[in-house]
Amino acid sequence: MYVTRNTQGEICAISVDQSSSCEEYIDNQAPELQRFLKAQLPKNVKNDSHDAAGRQLQNSDGELARVLEDVIDALTMKGILTFTDLPIAAQEKLLQRKLLRKRLGGLELISNDDDHFMP
Repeated sequence: MYVTRNTQGEICAISVDQSSSCEEYIDNQAPELQRFLKAQLPKNVKNDSHDAAGRQLQNSDGELARVLEDVIDALTMKGILTFTDLPIAAQEKLLQRKLLRKRLGGLELISNDDDHFMP
């Protein structure tokens, strides 16, 4: 994330992209940035519900990653997608995850009855 600061050194604007008005890079998890974002919430939004929704979204990231891995595997097995068509960084991440899943006993996303997700 890129930020603009006011004369007191506080964050007053943010941008996903670097620009002439937002040149300073700051990590997305920086406490200062998190405080700024929280302060931008509408006053009628309860922070607790926002935090809970954020946690749910974060928890679903791992589940979604597994879904995407299985979709990519299915597409490559059917010849619709060639693994090497993916960017190198994506190939590396997928291979790393595949190796980790194999070490953990070949965790599968969907059980045999296709209606229940396995933990």
